[in-house]
Amino acid sequence: MPSTFLSTRSRLIAAAPDDVLAVVRDASSWPAWQPEIRSASGSSELKSDDVVRGDADMLGFKVHGHSTITEVGDGRFEEDVVVGVNLRIAFLFEPTPNGTRVTHRMTTQLPTGVMGRLLSVFLRRRLVHMQRTALDRLARHAEASAS
Repeated sequence: MPSTFLSTRSRLIAAAPDDVLAVVRDASSWPAWQPEIRSASGSSELKSDDVVRGDADMLGFKVHGHSTITEVGDGRFEEDVVVGVNLRIAFLFEPTPNGTRVTHRMTTQLPTGVMGRLLSVFLRRRLVHMQRTALDRLARHAEASAS
């Protein structure tokens, strides 16, 4: 039976929520701040039901993937991502006196079986690292764009 992996991380960003959301909604910016993404093609103002296609590195493997945007607005951006594994990703944007608290939530079903459990050990570590790095790079990118 597959096990669910959920990772949630938040970061304060010194930019207004709309400025941060604008970066997340711009598919062309994704390779600049998402560590695994090598290329992405899609709208610069993504909305629900839009699809972004591109290439990524996952655990050292080059994969072609896609993301279907499921919700945009009301302080959130959600997507279903397929890059070798299926990820459900949500960004939540909360205004603060000094900018925005961005919460990134990532959920996936981990592989099963003996080899799947072994792969899951590496996948969990990689996904947590990817999440932390993406939030740090998103902060730098959004803060530079807002200046």
